[in-house]
Amino acid sequence: MRFVLRSRPDWLSTCNCSLCRRIGGLWAAAEASDVTIECDPGALNAYLQGDRTLAMQSCRTCGCTTHYTPTDPAVTRIKVNLAMADPQAISGFRIRHFDGANTWRYLDEAD
Repeated sequence: MRFVLRSRPDWLSTCNCSLCRRIGGLWAAAEASDVTIECDPGALNAYLQGDRTLAMQSCRTCGCTTHYTPTDPAVTRIKVNLAMADPQAISGFRIRHFDGANTWRYLDEAD
């Protein structure tokens, strides 16, 4: 499996919700049209989390969560797990911490 991200994100984010803590995701947001997921048909397994607004996509072979997509077709942004990328490819990115467990805000936002 391989993904291609054609736009450079402004930052990467981590999240402290119960699912993201388990996944260890380092998320890059992008328009779905700027991302190509290259894999064999049937290579991914979708898990609908919590409120069922996101489909977490994981490799059926290794179990790694590679990206997530919205279940609402009107939402056009997805997030790709750059923790799967070569560390040199993601060095230098700002990493923001999202409080998905409580406030639904980035922890570096001013009050």
